[in-house]
Amino acid sequence: MSYLIAISTHNGIDVDVPFGHAEKFALIEVSNNLSWRHIGERTLNVTDLESHGDNSKCSSCGSGSCGGDEPGRVDLHAARVELIKDCRCVVCSCAGPRVFRLLAQYNIACFDIVCRIQEAIDSIVKYYDKVDRGVSLRDS
Repeated sequence: MSYLIAISTHNGIDVDVPFGHAEKFALIEVSNNLSWRHIGERTLNVTDLESHGDNSKCSSCGSGSCGGDEPGRVDLHAARVELIKDCRCVVCSCAGPRVFRLLAQYNIACFDIVCRIQEAIDSIVKYYDKVDRGVSLRDS
């Protein structure tokens, strides 16, 4: 079964962007033979970013990266999740509990780690190969 991995990155080399700061996600397609390739990017709608308004007034966290629960504000976490809802997982440098809950609604796993993209994908491909074959993760 092939699947997609979404990765938040600034430079295309490292997993270096928190989920709440991601304006785009690199998309990786993993094929049935466990090979993978970069197939493009998905970018958050610029209108969504502009609708978020003055980040300093965001009551949820004050950082401006969160969804913001105030009336009239676009829920940026939900918008990001909507972008990647067909992915099996997302890899980002960090994510909070609300993000994990939103992703879980679409059965999307979240791996929050700072590392090279190559390292993250190789580990995830091995992990899902074992899971899909029903092999214990304790072995090897």
